[in-house]
Amino acid sequence: IELVEASLGRAVTRVTVASRHLNFLGACHGGLTFTLADAAFGFASNSRGVAAFSIDSHMIYNRAVKAGEVLTATAVEISHSSKLAHYRVDVVRGDGKLVAGLTGTALANGTPLEVYDTTDPTAPKLAGATTIPGTMHQIVPAPQQRLFALGNDWSNTSSGDSVSLKYLDVSNPTAPPLLGPSTFGSG
Repeated sequence: IELVEASLGRAVTRVTVASRHLNFLGACHGGLTFTLADAAFGFASNSRGVAAFSIDSHMIYNRAVKAGEVLTATAVEISHSSKLAHYRVDVVRGDGKLVAGLTGTALANGTPLEVYDTTDPTAPKLAGATTIPGTMHQIVPAPQQRLFALGNDWSNTSSGDSVSLKYLDVSNPTAPPLLGPSTFGSG
């Protein structure tokens, strides 16, 4: 599978169907079509700089594909918020005919943090940015150019029910490091 294009909220992947991709009926296996669409979905959903993973995907197959044909999957963001994003992925043959369509929902696994230089309060400037792992619900200032971020950790293996406290150093606003996390409870 080849990544053809990737931009904000969009990605295109492509594959040439080989004999090894055929099912027992001699047509392209649906698993290859799904994997191609899922790859485009993954690239598009991770294009905003915050790690995201699929929490739901659904594919409808429209027509069979033969060995030698080229499949192209185009993922387009339909909507996004700080936590969820929805995508539509169309898989087409070389002749432009729709082979399959995938709809997917991705969960963002991080909270973007932008740090601004307010030396001139009338013209704040973006000084740097980072991503805080998990979903943060409250960020409060602390002494010595530090921040506390309170929220939940999310991963592919965690339900995110534990409370997480992150401690960040913003004295170097171009790349604010995470100094340490503390997690309370296990869900």
